[in-house]
Amino acid sequence: MPIKADEKSTQGLIVGMQNWDKTFVEAGYLFGRKIEWVESKSIKGYGGLGLSAELGTSVTNNNPLVGLKASYTINMFISFGGSVIYYTDFSSWGLRFRPEIGVSMFGVRIVYGRNSTMFKPNFQGINNNVMSVTLFIPM
Repeated sequence: MPIKADEKSTQGLIVGMQNWDKTFVEAGYLFGRKIEWVESKSIKGYGGLGLSAELGTSVTNNNPLVGLKASYTINMFISFGGSVIYYTDFSSWGLRFRPEIGVSMFGVRIVYGRNSTMFKPNFQGINNNVMSVTLFIPM
């Protein structure tokens, strides 16, 4: 879909929580653009690159589990995107790709994602499926 030439830059904090088998909290920053679709002045949203960290606890040794995440999302009632996440419990690591789809409105985003292995398939402690709720706070 075409985008108007007068897109406006937007950026801000991302905070959230995700759960399936294990619970993680997320905090980060989004570098993006506000978007108005040509077909309707009332449909607006944002999209952009997010850099964040997911924090949880390892199931194998109760060490902290950290996921450093780079993601790109489009959020206009329907929300979709993808993330690459480097997980570590400081004794081992794993790299995952996560496509996501869901809904978003007023900066709140609720999505389902599925972690797909890129490297280290035997890395334990992360959710294969993820339901996450995030809040975008413009700065």
